[in-house]
Amino acid sequence: QVLCTSASSRSKKRFLAADAPMVAFPPLFSLRAISSSTVSHRLAVLFPQQQRRAMSEHLRVMEHDLCAPFEQQQAPQGGLVVLNSAFSGTLLRALWDSSVTRVCADGGANRLYDLQPSLTPDAIVGDLDSARNDVQAYYETRGVRLEKIVDQDHNDLDKAIAEIQKIWAATTPEEPKHVAIVGAFGGRFDQEMATFDVVHRWAERWPGVSFRMYGDENVATLLAPSYRHRIRVRPNLEGPHCGLIPVGRKCRDITTHGLKWNLHSEPLEFGKLISTSNLLADDHDHLHPDYTPRADDEDAIKDHPPFSDSHVRFVSVQTSDPIIWTTPLRAITSSRP
Repeated sequence: QVLCTSASSRSKKRFLAADAPMVAFPPLFSLRAISSSTVSHRLAVLFPQQQRRAMSEHLRVMEHDLCAPFEQQQAPQGGLVVLNSAFSGTLLRALWDSSVTRVCADGGANRLYDLQPSLTPDAIVGDLDSARNDVQAYYETRGVRLEKIVDQDHNDLDKAIAEIQKIWAATTPEEPKHVAIVGAFGGRFDQEMATFDVVHRWAERWPGVSFRMYGDENVATLLAPSYRHRIRVRPNLEGPHCGLIPVGRKCRDITTHGLKWNLHSEPLEFGKLISTSNLLADDHDHLHPDYTPRADDEDAIKDHPPFSDSHVRFVSVQTSDPIIWTTPLRAITSSRP
C-alpha cells in the first residue's frame, strides 16, 4: 500500500499495489490555493534533476554572442546607446557598425564627437545639461534630433533605451534582439551601478531583448529568468575568467555547463556565495548532456554545434532570478572591414 497524506486534511487515500511497502510522502501542497512557484519549489526539493529537466524543456533559448562585433562581418542589428564615459574609438566603431539604431545619452554625444565626428546618431536624448553647446549645434546641422527630457526620476541611459524602443516600434516590423551600451564601464562607480539598475529594470520591462554592457576591458550582459541562455564565448577576445553575479535580489537556483567550476542548482547571494574568478572549461571537460540543443527548441541555433574549438566555446546558464554574466575583454582590434 502507498499512503498519501495532505498537509491541510486528515483524509487519507490508500492505493493497492502488489507487495508495495508503506511509503509516507512529504506534503506537496494543501487544499488551499497556492502559487505555481511554490509547487515548483517543493517538486524541485523532491525531484530536483527531473523537475529542472522538465522545466528546461519548456524554456526558450536566448543566444548571446557578445564579441561577434569584433571578430566577424555581420548584418547590422540591434541598438546602441553611447554613454559619456571613457572608451576607445576601436570599441565604439565595432559596436556602431554592428547596430541599426544609435542613440547618444546626453553627454555621450561629446564622446562620439571627440572620437568619431563623422558618425551621426539617430537621436541625442536626456537632460542635455552635459552635451556641450558646440556639439549640440554640430549635430543639429547634420539633422540629428535632440530631445530634451527633464525627468529626475530616470537617468539618461533609461531615456535612451526608451528612445530606441520608440524608434523600433515605429520603424521596425520585427524588433532586433539586443541593445548594446558602450561606456558602461570605466567611469564613476556610482554611474556603473546605475547602469546595472537600469538594465535590471528594462530586462523585466522589455522581455526577449538582451542588454549588453561594454567597456574597453569588460563586457557583461543580464541573464533573465524564463530562458535557457546559451553564451558563445570567443577565447581569443574574452576570458578566460568569468563571473556570475546576482542582481536585484538573491538568485535562488542556478545551473551552468561549460565552466571550470559549474553550479548545480545552487543559490547565489551577496554575503554567502557569488561566482567570481570562475574559468571557462577546458576543451574536454565542459560538455554535458543538457548542453545539446533539442530539435524542438524554437530558438535553437542549428549552425552552432555544442562543442568548443580553438576559437569558440559555449556556456549554458539557467537561472531562477536575474544574473549578470561578465568576462574581461582582451585588446580589441576589430577584424571587421
